[in-house]
Amino acid sequence: LDLADNKKIRFGTGNDLEVYHNGTNSFINHTGSGKLILNGSTSDFVDIMKAGHSEYLARFKPDNAVELYYDNSKKFETNSEGIEVNKHIKIPYDGGSLKIGASSDFQFFHTTGGYNTIYAYNGDFRVYSNANKIIEGSITDGAVDLFYGGSKKFETTSYGVLITGYLKAQTSSTTDP
Repeated sequence: LDLADNKKIRFGTGNDLEVYHNGTNSFINHTGSGKLILNGSTSDFVDIMKAGHSEYLARFKPDNAVELYYDNSKKFETNSEGIEVNKHIKIPYDGGSLKIGASSDFQFFHTTGGYNTIYAYNGDFRVYSNANKIIEGSITDGAVDLFYGGSKKFETTSYGVLITGYLKAQTSSTTDP
């Protein structure tokens, strides 16, 4: 069956599904009620590929992963634990945020004013470097603790601050007074 450009193959009593090429682009239009469903076998993948079948754009694996590709390099994948992203997640808008948790109670924000903000709405907030805690903040009492080598050195309290160890004040001079 050969059809010229803009000639449509139509299916259904009300022409609910049509397939055609307009000279530039190819179309599958579903205009009826219900869903447009693409089925693969229970063991084979459904692949969307670049012309000539030279690169994957997307792969749908039954009872397994969905994979999205950029220039034939997998960038996004679903798995049994959730999702996996290869390289970066970019939120290209000022004021955009990354929200984590069932109640979105842990959030990362970037604003146009040059502020980058982390909100932790429940529980304590901790930052680690190489398994050593370097900052800890408490939501309940507002305390902030700073650590060096895993040991608490500075903490805010209801009466001010508490320093463990020595406090050294230095001027811009390169020698000690």
